[in-house]
Amino acid sequence: MLIKNKNLNNKYILNTKSFFNSFFKIIGVISFIIALILLLFYFSSGMSQRFGAKIFLGKINTVILNRYLGIDFNKIDEYFDILIIKTRTLFVKPKIEKITLEVIKKLFFNLKNKDKLK
Repeated sequence: MLIKNKNLNNKYILNTKSFFNSFFKIIGVISFIIALILLLFYFSSGMSQRFGAKIFLGKINTVILNRYLGIDFNKIDEYFDILIIKTRTLFVKPKIEKITLEVIKKLFFNLKNKDKLK
């Protein structure tokens, strides 16, 4: 627990919190400006007439997002299903843990018997 350390005072914690807060605000503003510039370029250069919005987002999805980040817009329903299952397991423990423990115990018992036979 770093907070219990006597060398740290509240001023240091507040300074680091304000630093990270301002850092992420600056990153957010920069990414918003870049997105706005790209959007303006898309509509002013005639790309909006050549590529429709659906085709353009599909190309971005396959070329950039899926290849480099592993995110796919076409699988967004599966992502939400996984999110629901994960949040459900936070509140309700699955019964699979007991089964795996029994399998591990049986495997360990069998290995122990094989060692005794040798």
